[in-house]
Amino acid sequence: MNRVSRPQSIETRALAGFLVSGFLFALLPALLPAWGYDLSTDYGFVGRHFLAMVGGMVLCGLALPRWLPGIGARTLLVTGCGASSLALVALALLPDRPLWRLAGIFVLGIAAGSLHSGLFRAIVRAWESGPAMVLTLAGVFFGSGSIIAVLLVSRTFFTWPVEWILLGLAVLPAVFAIVYSRHAYPAPVFASHPKIVKQFQSGAAVLFSFLLFFQFGNEWTIAGWLPLFLVHRFGMSPAVALEYLALHFAALTVGRMLIYYLLPRINNWRLLATSAATSLFACTVLAATGSRFGAIVCVILLGFSFAAIYPITAEWIGRRFHYYHPGFFNGIFSIGLVGGMLAPWMIGELADWTGLWVVMTLPAVGTCMVVLLLCLIWMNAKVTGE
Repeated sequence: MNRVSRPQSIETRALAGFLVSGFLFALLPALLPAWGYDLSTDYGFVGRHFLAMVGGMVLCGLALPRWLPGIGARTLLVTGCGASSLALVALALLPDRPLWRLAGIFVLGIAAGSLHSGLFRAIVRAWESGPAMVLTLAGVFFGSGSIIAVLLVSRTFFTWPVEWILLGLAVLPAVFAIVYSRHAYPAPVFASHPKIVKQFQSGAAVLFSFLLFFQFGNEWTIAGWLPLFLVHRFGMSPAVALEYLALHFAALTVGRMLIYYLLPRINNWRLLATSAATSLFACTVLAATGSRFGAIVCVILLGFSFAAIYPITAEWIGRRFHYYHPGFFNGIFSIGLVGGMLAPWMIGELADWTGLWVVMTLPAVGTCMVVLLLCLIWMNAKVTGE
């Protein structure tokens, strides 16, 4: 993986949009305690908040190519950020009822889908000059946005009513909508090599998609349910539990920054094996420990152990599909995010039957699935010689 110069300012501005993406995805687990779900045992209904988010994303992903095939990056970015801000304002001003809340989150999912489509169209030139740097910066911005969202809620939890918190949170995407409205982005030129369609219908593409599906599911199962798990399991206050979540996001972000420098120097398979073993260990200990110190250690370990899998997978995809384009990356990335939101929903439904301890069980099973898929990808590469 070659080092490259920093992307030009316009692409850097586009990459900064991943801060809004991370901000939006971290809002839901941060807001659940603010809405009083730390006192609820209706885990199934809590999980349906994540289902509403992913439903909006899927609708956006299906509708955009059919209804607006020629829409530009700037329009998508402004629409995504603006709709996110309006959805948060609506959640603050509309009656505090479950169906209104789910509808607002559904719109938030549509906005996130629009934002991601615009982001991957806007970073074309940066991607062409250096995919590794683009992935690193995108991960840093995404993690930073997640940390900002969680800390904003945790620091205002006991001082502001939830309506004020939501209005304050609406400011960040509104600012980005204004910034993006003032700059144009070049239209992406999609490659038309005859091998592209065949490659993206191959078994390898399916395996990579499933790998990201399960890995994002692992990450967002922990992120989505960690505050409520810590409140119920350890009796923490919601504000402290949210600070633990921010610490988890910080470990994940720092870990991905370190991975950028370690990848050329360390065997990828050994790094993946270490990551998988560490995440299994951390999930097991976090489910069994009664110590807050043990909990904080496991939260940090989970962040670092999850950090390696996505960057390594993305690098392999870039090598495996020689005619790769950020537009295609948006599709695989979106599949991963769908998995990331579906897994917390499934946790909620299962927790209604088994209890909240299942929060640490599903990521352990998901890690085993990731290891299995990595083995299948390795065997596929050996058989095909690619």
